[in-house]
Amino acid sequence: MVVNQVHPAGGERSAGFHAGLDPRSLFIFKLQNPVRAVCLKIKQSVWFDGFILLAICINSIFLALDRYDLDPASDTAQSIFYAEWVFLVIFALELVIKVIALGLVLRPKSYLRDGWNWLDFLVVVFSIVSVFGGENISAVRMFRVLRPLRAVKKVPGMRIIVSALISSLPHLRDVAALAFFLISLFGILGVQLYGGKFGNRCVDTVTGLISDSSSLCSTTDNGYTCPSGSVCLMEVEAFNNGYTSFDNILLSWVVIVQVISLEGWSDVMFAANQIDGSWNQLYFVTLVMVRTWKPL
Repeated sequence: MVVNQVHPAGGERSAGFHAGLDPRSLFIFKLQNPVRAVCLKIKQSVWFDGFILLAICINSIFLALDRYDLDPASDTAQSIFYAEWVFLVIFALELVIKVIALGLVLRPKSYLRDGWNWLDFLVVVFSIVSVFGGENISAVRMFRVLRPLRAVKKVPGMRIIVSALISSLPHLRDVAALAFFLISLFGILGVQLYGGKFGNRCVDTVTGLISDSSSLCSTTDNGYTCPSGSVCLMEVEAFNNGYTSFDNILLSWVVIVQVISLEGWSDVMFAANQIDGSWNQLYFVTLVMVRTWKPL
């Protein structure tokens, strides 16, 4: 009597993994091809993923050791240089193995059909370009900083958290629209109240020079009054090198973002008080209170 044999669980998992794969990856390697069989085995290995994660962590350490003032002839610089080649070979081989095993893009399980693999692909491509492209495209080397992000893909828990954050972004569009509306509202109000006034300075009536460069002044009696022998003129010298003003809506947005970040916001408020009196605190305090509103 012939007994029907049941395939082991490993065979069922293997069959499930192969379902949906490109039958001929890169139009060359069939599923039965020995090279592709080896690549598939490596791709499914837990040790392979662990080795790549270790390589990413060590590469991150070498990236952290790099400095702008590092002597190219020093041992540290030489170690970083040779390590760059080692990690480039490792990550390029990983890319080749996975592309041969899964196919490039044509089938649902192909390499580039996974959005996370695009990060790996771009990192490797930019690394190759930066190494062989010479100094003319040295700016491409900044893409090396993306290598540590590859660890997100390798650690399942981190991948779930990042995916959840990304998937929540579309639901925040209404909150972002409300925040933009309020910032624009305060920006327009700021242009109307303080346009051109953050350049007010006390100018000596005889010499025509600024008599008090540490303070702004008021052209009315509401704010800081210039001492005798000087007069308050508008748009003489920009406050904070011109970075802090309400002369147009774009500059107003910059100041408002500074205020709601609570970074030096009181300095801006006191400058406004010098321009037009202490009632200006109402504008800035209200802006800070809106900033603390939970939906924003």
